[in-house]
Amino acid sequence: MSTDVITSITEAEEASRAAIAQARQNARKMIADAETEGADIIGRSVSRAQEEVRALFDAADKTAAANAAELDGTIANRCAALRAHAEARLDKAAALILERIVKS
Repeated sequence: MSTDVITSITEAEEASRAAIAQARQNARKMIADAETEGADIIGRSVSRAQEEVRALFDAADKTAAANAAELDGTIANRCAALRAHAEARLDKAAALILERIVKS
């Protein structure tokens, strides 16, 4: 074989090795970039989810407070009605007790 052919083959092999090394380096960089981007996406998603959870908790707290206030009003009205009913029957009960005491 001539030296030109051997030189040409050697140069092609070296170029091939260099291309493979460059491809490996590019692949490593692409993987590192993808991992970094993935971590950023996950971080943003977690932050967004935490904000949504906070908003849901705030809404639930407001709804619970409104429901509690409504129940407080309803219960107060029912208590007042029961008290009024009991007071109305108090005189009758006292009279009945006195009547039984006097008759015994």
